Amino acid sequence: MIAIGLIIMVWGIAYVFYAFWYDKNKLKPEDVKEGTKPLHKRFTTWLMAVILTVGGFILLCAGIGNENDDGDSTAQTEQVKKVNHSKNLPGQKINKSKATKHEFYWTSKDDKKVRYFVSDGKITAMKVVLTPDVNNTFWCKAYLANVLHDNHLQFTNDKLADTAASLSNKGRYNIYSPKVKKWYNVSFNAADNVGKKDNMVATFSVYPGKSSDAE
Repeated sequence: MIAIGLIIMVWGIAYVFYAFWYDKNKLKPEDVKEGTKPLHKRFTTWLMAVILTVGGFILLCAGIGNENDDGDSTAQTEQVKKVNHSKNLPGQKINKSKATKHEFYWTSKDDKKVRYFVSDGKITAMKVVLTPDVNNTFWCKAYLANVLHDNHLQFTNDKLADTAASLSNKGRYNIYSPKVKKWYNVSFNAADNVGKKDNMVATFSVYPGKSSDAE
């Protein structure tokens, strides 16, 4: 549109110059005597020149405006692409909109028990502090499904289903997430002084990737 507007505007200006050139070089004195009016003195000449020039200028401005709008739209699109949609999984960039920063770690805004340890903007470990509300490893599997945003986690190197995996509160296990197609590993820390309750967990930590020390 910019090119079309510029061409039309140039035509309008050039038409005026053409009128003067024609009257000087082509219009014969006898034609003037016979009543032929010079082009540059005709109302239609100037009307046509104004229409072309103004019309071309309007198209030119409209084209520039559209380009600016497209540029703004592109910038907004790029900005949207840069928005961090991370769910704060181990190995991902920390999503600051979903976490609160402390001196040595971040905590989830949805669950204060969940802590993120971050290096160079990426989550290197996720620690869930259950104390004083300790619980067993069976319950922890459901908690893992929640913090890893996958209800179909597979446990151990054999990729056992939730119901088939028996976990120790002192063990370390590899976990596969079918949803994001990534491996993690979890380390449980046993709870003390819980009486006769078995397999109770005080804290557990989740790391990105598989561990050679994990089952």
